[in-house]
Amino acid sequence: MEITKNFDLDRAVASDAVLELKPQVRFLWQNAAVHESLKNAATDRFKVPFEDGYDGLNMHQARRKESGWWSLVATKGYCRLDFGDEEGLRKGFDFWLDQLQRTADGRFYIPKERWTVKNGKVVKKMKKIDMHIHTYGDISMDQKVAYMKEMMDLRGYCGLGFMGCLRNSVGFHLDSNEVTMELKRRIPGCFAFAGLDHGKDFVEQAKLYMEQGFDGIKMLEGKPSLYRFWGTGYEGPRMDEFFAYAEAQDIPLVIHNNDPRANWDPSHPKADHLREKGWYYGDGDVPSQEEFFQMMEGVLERHPNLRVALSHMGFYYDNLPRVSALMDKYPNLYMDLTPAVEVFIELSLTPEATREFIHKYSKRMFIGTDTNTNWAPGSRVREFNDQKVRMMEVFFEGDEPEVVGGKYPVAPMHIEPEILEDIYYYNALRFMKKI
Repeated sequence: MEITKNFDLDRAVASDAVLELKPQVRFLWQNAAVHESLKNAATDRFKVPFEDGYDGLNMHQARRKESGWWSLVATKGYCRLDFGDEEGLRKGFDFWLDQLQRTADGRFYIPKERWTVKNGKVVKKMKKIDMHIHTYGDISMDQKVAYMKEMMDLRGYCGLGFMGCLRNSVGFHLDSNEVTMELKRRIPGCFAFAGLDHGKDFVEQAKLYMEQGFDGIKMLEGKPSLYRFWGTGYEGPRMDEFFAYAEAQDIPLVIHNNDPRANWDPSHPKADHLREKGWYYGDGDVPSQEEFFQMMEGVLERHPNLRVALSHMGFYYDNLPRVSALMDKYPNLYMDLTPAVEVFIELSLTPEATREFIHKYSKRMFIGTDTNTNWAPGSRVREFNDQKVRMMEVFFEGDEPEVVGGKYPVAPMHIEPEILEDIYYYNALRFMKKI
């Protein structure tokens, strides 16, 4: 079986998320017996009668070369599978049927898929969502949109998760929620998480944001530099009222709950750099890393059904038994594997335990890059994004260890493709209750 250069299901269904198919077969080939057997094979596979028709699964004789070959095409778009003979046709038909999925109401559809040839074999390119992109930056909305569309094209992303951030370590970004929603509106397949305004009622904001079409809420209040600014984190009656509402309404929350342990270490070689950024906490003006862990775990204890994704693996990447216990106890707890670069460096040190963790919780973790919309060519933002993307490629798909960017040692975990696609794509949708 050969895939032609123009076989690209992404393009075939570019106008919609899925290509709807009726249980029909149109097969214009002189061999009626083969036609009937293929139709029966489809009927047997899906337990739904497949009939001849013009707007269903479309098989036809496109043209014939000297060797003789046949094509299988989608009725919308130009993608095509080519086969050399009847045996190839049957294999191709099975291949095509394997792509069919059902909606909850029983309709057939083909998800957006991307295929390539690797080592002489047809393989599926992984669908991916970058679920952690911040929306601040001193550039125009048109530039933000252009950069993000370029990122999707270059990285092969099906969607992006934009995280509103009204206040970070640098300062206020009061238009961040509006920018976040506008990006979702202008870039198909993307998602928007709103940040909380501390000058307004949290619960009323949550109601409004969800009514406006946000997909969840991003919380940065657990970052120690912001604890320093607000004088509080996720504790207290105001926060508990908000968490109780989010729990009752099953609102997805992406929560930053801590920072790397090195940020409390006065002997760390980058301590002065961390001080400049406001991320050094060894002077005793904020709680310890352990106290931040306890604050977050207290929230989960009081609100055990919260739908939460902890950013940067919650900074538990060097304590897999502890985070495993949390995952076991709280079924709606997800891990956002967005690097902080320490995530994959630390996990690489314990490959067997890491693989076991990934396999056990394979449907409750997803990826992101923590980049921002000011993704200008040649910028430090893009350079660092390139390095983090490479770290994830080596960690999940690589064959050999690599020191990424000359300073980030990462080891490959050799994760199976079906698990990778959950982590790269489907788990983000599960977290947001999109599937």
